[in-house]
Amino acid sequence: LNVIGCYFHDNQEGVLAGNNPDSVIDIENSEFARDGGNRGQSHEIYINHVKELIVRGSYFHDGRVGHLIKTRAFMSLIVANRITDESGSASYEIDSPNGGRVFIIANLLEKGPAAQNPATIANAMEGATNPEQELWIVNNTFRNDYGRGVFINNHAPARAKVVNNLFVGGGSVFQGVGDLKNNVLAAGPGGAPNLEAAPFKSGDITETRTRTT
Repeated sequence: LNVIGCYFHDNQEGVLAGNNPDSVIDIENSEFARDGGNRGQSHEIYINHVKELIVRGSYFHDGRVGHLIKTRAFMSLIVANRITDESGSASYEIDSPNGGRVFIIANLLEKGPAAQNPATIANAMEGATNPEQELWIVNNTFRNDYGRGVFINNHAPARAKVVNNLFVGGGSVFQGVGDLKNNVLAAGPGGAPNLEAAPFKSGDITETRTRTT
């Protein structure tokens, strides 16, 4: 499925994909606005167990209760998008509930003040059941207008790689198992973000060359 230059708005679900292990879904240069609702059971896009999800150059905003992007794909490549709550009430900006090979690169992500959940990115929150586990979060800008919570919550056993990101606003940068390198922490709503040990028994964070401003 190729979705190019489309606008999905004011729907219960923007794109809903079933379980086809041979399917590749490519969403480019499209906009998703005010989708979701249904007591958190629907999202701007909801991709189940497919081979690959590619999302690039697109704009997700003002979600209603559900997540802006929810993907159970075996591989998810999310590159150069604007993924922002703004005045919406979305939960996570990106949710990969079963993990997988997840690459989140060069996006703008914003947690809105009316969000339903304090985390921006959540990985493997329903169990790391996809056959391969890998999480890269690189060259993104995060802004937390919620003022607290956590930017990245990783429940997978594989070490997340969090590199060259800018985190603005209060809350914890990371929870789970991961290696953080060359990130910048900047003051914003709720104060400045902090790096703190994860509350999980398997929690283990290494952190190098963090800068604050």
